[in-house]
Amino acid sequence: MSRARIDTVVRVRRLQERVAQARVHRERREVAEHEQREAHTEARLGDLAAAPPRAAEKLRDHRSRVEGGVREYLQAGLDVEVARGRLDQSLADWTVTARRRDGVERLDERMRIAATLDEQRRAATELDDLVVTRWKHNER
Repeated sequence: MSRARIDTVVRVRRLQERVAQARVHRERREVAEHEQREAHTEARLGDLAAAPPRAAEKLRDHRSRVEGGVREYLQAGLDVEVARGRLDQSLADWTVTARRRDGVERLDERMRIAATLDEQRRAATELDDLVVTRWKHNER
């Protein structure tokens, strides 16, 4: 793999990891928002259920409002679970992209080390050739 190509792959993998990390942060915010909405709905439902029906309000209307509050609370709980599921998926995706980036960076490092060693070998071989040439020249 050429040096330019591996540099491009490393940059792409880093970008993919940053995108996955941003997605995780967004999902965490959404989970927090859904949890806050659920807590607010639960508090409102508690207040509604604890308050006795007003004189002008019929028992059936009060019960209907309480049942609507229960449905809203259950939906808020479901929204929290869905958001947590998306967060779990985002975390898994982030882990995969981080591992891919790490693997490419390790490959890049190994290639750099191999290139350095190859350059050192070439320099040593060149020096050996110069010594042998000089020795042969002096021997004549």
